[in-house]
Amino acid sequence: MESIGKEFGRYTFFNIMSAMGTSAYVLVDTFFIANGVGPMGLTGLNLALVIFAVMTATGVMLGTGGSIRFAIEKARKNYEGGNSAFTVCMIIGVSLGCIVLLAGLLFCRQIAMFLGANSETMSLTVVYLKTVMVFAPMFIANNIIVAFIRNDGEPRLAAIGMIIGNLANIVLDWVFIFPMGMGMFGAALATGISPVLCIAIVSIHFIKKKNTFKFDRRSIKSGTRGMTFGARLKDIMGLGAFSFVNEISSGIVIFVFNKLLLDLGGNIAVAAYGVIANVAIVAIAVFTGITQGSQPLVSRSYGSGSEADVKRVYKLAAIILARLFGISGVFMAYPAAEAAAFVVSMCVKGPLCGKTKCSK
Repeated sequence: MESIGKEFGRYTFFNIMSAMGTSAYVLVDTFFIANGVGPMGLTGLNLALVIFAVMTATGVMLGTGGSIRFAIEKARKNYEGGNSAFTVCMIIGVSLGCIVLLAGLLFCRQIAMFLGANSETMSLTVVYLKTVMVFAPMFIANNIIVAFIRNDGEPRLAAIGMIIGNLANIVLDWVFIFPMGMGMFGAALATGISPVLCIAIVSIHFIKKKNTFKFDRRSIKSGTRGMTFGARLKDIMGLGAFSFVNEISSGIVIFVFNKLLLDLGGNIAVAAYGVIANVAIVAIAVFTGITQGSQPLVSRSYGSGSEADVKRVYKLAAIILARLFGISGVFMAYPAAEAAAFVVSMCVKGPLCGKTKCSK
C-alpha cells in the first residue's frame, strides 16, 4: 500500500499543475485580449471577472463540500451517503447555473452597468459576460465533477482534464481572436469551451466504471442517517463554506478596486490593475493546489478514524507552505520588475496607452 507521504506528493503535484493551468489561461486571456482587442477589452475582462468569481465560488463550494462528505462516507463504506452528496451537488449546481444563464441572457446589460461598465466598455463587457454566463451550468458542474473524481482516487485524471481544457482555451483564444477575428466574443467562447472539454475527458472515469459514486435521487434519503435533501445541502454548504469565502473574496476585492479605480483613473486604470490582479492569481494557484491535494487524504483519514494520518498530512502541507512562503518572499521583493515585464510584452502589439508606438 502506498505510504501517506507518497500519496500526498502525488495528489499535491497533480493539483498544483491543475491549479496553475487554470490560472494560466486567465493570464493568457489578459495577454490576448490586450493585444487583439485593446485596453478597453482588458477593462471589460476585469469587470466581468467578478461574475466569473461568483460562478467559480459556487462550483468550488459545492464540489469541495460534497467531495469531503463523499470521501468520509467512502472511507466508512457508506456508498449511499457518497451518492447522496453527489446527487445534491449536481441538482443544486446545475440549477444555480441555469439561473445565472438566464440572468446573462435577460439582464446582462444591467449587470455590466452594476459592475462599472460605461459607454466605452459597455459593448465589450456585455459580449464577454453574456457568452461566459451562458456556460455557467458547465462551469459549476465541472468544478463539482472534478472534485469528486479527485476524491475517488483519480487526481491524475482530474488534473489531466483540467490541464487539457485550459490548454484548449489558450489555443482557441489565439485562433478565435487573431486568425478568425472574433475579438471579445472569441475570448469568451474559448473560455466557455474549456469546462465542456474537461467534463468530456474526466467522464472516462465513469465510462471505465472506476467510479464509486453516481447520480441517484433515491440515495438522498437512504444515505447517511437518512438525511433529507435540505439537511444534506446544509451539510455540504457547511463543509464547503471556507472554499466559497476564499474564492468569492477575490471577486469582491476586484469589484471594489474596479469601482475605486474607475473614479480615480478611469478605464485605463482598471485595465492596468487587471494585469496585476491576474498575475497574482498565478501565484495563489500554487497554494490552492496544495490545499486541494491535501483535502482528499485528510477527508479519507478522518472517515477511517486514522487521526495519525490526518496529523501527518497536515504537517506535510504546513512544511511545504512554509517553504513556498519563503520563496515567494524573494519574488515579492521585485514587484515593479514583474509588472513591467508583462506591460512591456503587451506593448508589442497593443499598448495600454492606446498609441501605435511606445517610447517608454
